[in-house]
Amino acid sequence: MDSNLTKPSLRIATWNIERPTLNGWKRNPRIAERIREIDADVWILTETNASIIPTSSRFPQVGYVSLASLPTKDLFHKLGESCTTIWSRYGIKQAIETFEANTAVCAEIDTPIGRMIVYGTILTYANDTGPNGKSKKWVEHRKAIADHRKDWADIAAAFPRHSLCIAGDFNTSFCDNYYAAEINRSDLLAVLEMLGMKNLTAEVQRNIDHIAVTQTLVKGCTVSVTIWNEDKQLSDHIGICVEMAPITT
Repeated sequence: MDSNLTKPSLRIATWNIERPTLNGWKRNPRIAERIREIDADVWILTETNASIIPTSSRFPQVGYVSLASLPTKDLFHKLGESCTTIWSRYGIKQAIETFEANTAVCAEIDTPIGRMIVYGTILTYANDTGPNGKSKKWVEHRKAIADHRKDWADIAAAFPRHSLCIAGDFNTSFCDNYYAAEINRSDLLAVLEMLGMKNLTAEVQRNIDHIAVTQTLVKGCTVSVTIWNEDKQLSDHIGICVEMAPITT
């Protein structure tokens, strides 16, 4: 994915890296190297760990600032783990409160293509049985969509002059039946439409991790998509990156 560095552009990437450990000497360096190669400006890493710190191949002298979800109160998380972490090459102006601090994180970031609110999250998996252990397949996922819908709408209303980016593990494929419940997928599509957003990764097959951005921003940009880890050797999810470059006349 080549860029003309004299023109403003923005790379946003998301990847579920399947819970690496603090001392994962074999897998962690390979994950970190792939992250360096992709060289996104903003990362939304899910099922991640504090041991994974992005670096840049284009701008090795520039570090990233992070914002991570809080560890869960139960014993699910091991030392260093978080559900979601946002990493930004452009710093983070402020953290924005989300409805579920253990899962979702939200940051205001000034990017080369404008001010943006980046919301990173995980929508729960199909077989989540809920707090009482009795929920049927996809029920908790649909509830999570409803909870996120309100959060996304409230944040968008609070920052009307910012573009919005929602990214992370949606646990839904959009162009096939790889992993989806039709009614839940319809709910998600309706929410994105209500927010005036476009899912830039909807056409990637066998993919449940997505990046959606404000539709008006996309209309003025060229968009390219890069995927990696298709062999699932580094994680059980592929990684996905979008690059947006404003169209100049």
